[in-house]
Amino acid sequence: TVGAAGRYEHYNTFGSAWVGKINALFKVSDALSLRGSIGTGYHAPSPGQSNVSIVTTSFNNGVAFQSGTYPVNTAVAQYYGATTLTPEESVNYGLGFILEPARGVTLTVDGYQIDLNDRIGLTQPFIVSTEDLQAQPALLPVGVDGQVQYFTNGFDTRTRGIDVVGTWR
Repeated sequence: TVGAAGRYEHYNTFGSAWVGKINALFKVSDALSLRGSIGTGYHAPSPGQSNVSIVTTSFNNGVAFQSGTYPVNTAVAQYYGATTLTPEESVNYGLGFILEPARGVTLTVDGYQIDLNDRIGLTQPFIVSTEDLQAQPALLPVGVDGQVQYFTNGFDTRTRGIDVVGTWR
């Protein structure tokens, strides 16, 4: 058995992408089947990741400070090097087998890998100095010794694993 699926996605703020998946199942015998798949993914930044703007009071060892998270298009985020968010893109792979050694007994084993590029996450906290505040007055709500963060396409990840499922009916 062979399957294929495709989808076209369009975001007026982040462009377009084709994503898809191909999978196959091959029955070697009544007791053994092999399966595999490969697919792609696309995840545009959420409205929260693109637009969140919040300043809160936090505490470190009983000392209060202001902590701000800003959208990448603000003067504060750009002061610390923010660039426009781009979508996350991924490729995923799976390979496994189905074993039915006896009636009512099934064992499945599947290995997988997901490669995710341009993953979105928060930056490290930037500590505001007196010089920063003088250079960028928009930092005033956070103040000296406050912290600033923004969402960024900061890293790539690879996730690997094995799923094993045994069933006795």
